[in-house]
Amino acid sequence: MENPVPSISVVMAVYNSDRFVSQSIESILKQTFSDFELIIIDDASTDNTSHAIDVFRDKRVIKVRNSSNLGQTKSLNIGFAMARGRYIARMDADDIAYPQRLQLQCEFLEQNPQIAVVGSWSEDIDENGRVLRKVRPPTEPIEIKCFMAGSGDLSYWCITHPTVLIRKDVLEKEGFYDEKRGIAQGYPQDYELWSRLIRQNNFANIKKILLQYRVLKASDSRYFREEQVKTREAITLNQIQYYFPNIKLNEALPLLKILEYQRQDSPEAGKKAFTLFDQYMQAFMGEQYSLKIVQRPVHQMKLYYTPKLFISNKLGAIVAMCRIFSQYPVFILDGKFYRKLLRVFSECALPQNRYQWLKEIFSYR
Repeated sequence: MENPVPSISVVMAVYNSDRFVSQSIESILKQTFSDFELIIIDDASTDNTSHAIDVFRDKRVIKVRNSSNLGQTKSLNIGFAMARGRYIARMDADDIAYPQRLQLQCEFLEQNPQIAVVGSWSEDIDENGRVLRKVRPPTEPIEIKCFMAGSGDLSYWCITHPTVLIRKDVLEKEGFYDEKRGIAQGYPQDYELWSRLIRQNNFANIKKILLQYRVLKASDSRYFREEQVKTREAITLNQIQYYFPNIKLNEALPLLKILEYQRQDSPEAGKKAFTLFDQYMQAFMGEQYSLKIVQRPVHQMKLYYTPKLFISNKLGAIVAMCRIFSQYPVFILDGKFYRKLLRVFSECALPQNRYQWLKEIFSYR
């Protein structure tokens, strides 16, 4: 007899993950919330991953093995399509969920019908399980949306991918991960999906650490850094074009360079950079743009960009910095600003043709 329909479908795509996958599965099976199914897509692993999964006899575990390696994006979409729960939780094969994760997140979505996606705070761990740092992204929906508007490389990654619980009907309406561009190694499929979902939906984070996120030296995001940056820039450009469908390349480029934290090509571009940024944020946030909870992160993101702006427009950067500090003196203690400052001094100048490829994809929607 078929298992009853669960409240939550946990989707995990695995590939050659025999070292950690057992810990990850165990952390889900030991949840205080038991009304779930765990869908594991084995993407044609060549190590002992398949055996490690087969050890678990829990009837809630559903295993699918791809006949060939399809990549994480397609594998996750297979899992999403199979999901029967009204909520879908993401989980990676090397992360560890705290026991109350599913319970707290399910209760949150039940109590907050206006929220489509809920994540949580988390902590990064190394290969040996040692805690590296605690990650505490914003929790308020308006603040998350504001920071996500500039989250290419300017502000914060507001949602840690494997912490999320998503309403399935929202995911089906907006579409799953982008398989067309998701074939690239190291493709940031989460950023692309969030960039679409945030347009019409609200995100939140639970103010509690509910997941240990394993940081591996050989992960895709590190090994394919250049490819990931390029595809992320294309996603950011697509977001700009969504809010400004008729924007020209000479206007989109300075704005893209703010969002991706790159230097401007000329003093003229630097002068109009913040004007373009304000227009973009206003279009992104709509009627919420004038709220204090929005204006603060908007000015904070401007401050983050002033070190990079200094390269092409020294006076404009200094004036902007002074104005922001005078309005928000607390930003003087913002450590991220000083990390951005050090980054400018440590980076080599990018070649002038860095964005020539944009001309080829500028019309992409």
